[in-house]
Amino acid sequence: MIYLDSSFVLSYLFKESEYQFSKEILESETSLWSSDLMRFECIVSFWKKSPKIDAERFKILESLWNKISFVKLQDSILEILIKNPKISQLMALDSIHIASIIFIDKAIGNQVIQLASFDDRMLNVAKSLKIPVLTKQTPTKKKR
Repeated sequence: MIYLDSSFVLSYLFKESEYQFSKEILESETSLWSSDLMRFECIVSFWKKSPKIDAERFKILESLWNKISFVKLQDSILEILIKNPKISQLMALDSIHIASIIFIDKAIGNQVIQLASFDDRMLNVAKSLKIPVLTKQTPTKKKR
């Protein structure tokens, strides 16, 4: 299982420097997860990078969303934020992503969920919380 943040999805969508790595993961058969928050982040970034309507690119984004299981923002995620002050080292939206990973991990329980992100601060906080991070050198993990 892989948890995606917006930086990972946007690198694929806009063919940024990490495009090949993102493509490999996003086009794999791996179970993909994220927070509904990621959709909002992607739309805001989409309009910043493509001020004119780019229907083809938007269809690609929607197609990606159809492959991802999304967790809704809820009180359980807020409780995780309250109980884990270390998460607050991040910007608010990144903190919500980390709390969402912890929530999914507790809900699923029998699989490893790895964070896929290109945000170094987010990756460092995840590592400090013993959340596995996905890198080019890290094979995707199947089970605990």
